[in-house]
Amino acid sequence: MRITGRMILVAAVMLSVLMVPAATTPAHAEIVERARYCAGAQVLRCVWLNVDNTNGRVRAYASIRDASGGGNYDVAVNEIRVGWQTAGGDTGEGTGTTRPDHDGWHDFWDTGSSELRACSIFPESYRARAHFQWREYGGGEFHAEETLSSYLVSSSAC
Repeated sequence: MRITGRMILVAAVMLSVLMVPAATTPAHAEIVERARYCAGAQVLRCVWLNVDNTNGRVRAYASIRDASGGGNYDVAVNEIRVGWQTAGGDTGEGTGTTRPDHDGWHDFWDTGSSELRACSIFPESYRARAHFQWREYGGGEFHAEETLSSYLVSSSAC
């Protein structure tokens, strides 16, 4: 097969079209886990923040699990949210940053996350907050519930 100037031109155009998406695709997000706080022995509860430094966003995460040994519990986590506080003392939890996550009781482990929240230049701190519940396994007696928070104090959190 003889290669002509026209074939080279067509190949060059096709190659440039294929390369454009690679040049315009945003860089992969740099996600950093921050401010993890855990409590409990028989029922381990944790909240934390994931900060996306590349795109300037933050998301709260939470998990609860029935630890081995001790009692046997059903577990649930819900109302996971991102909160913030400004240097002036204003606080909030922002509509749209909460995912209710009312998916019921789980035999061993439950987890969830908030919606993404865009970082702001104003907050001095962010917090991950979630509501945890546990009861005796199989729908038994309600045992306990609590709300935990973890705090990330930084004027440049993300």
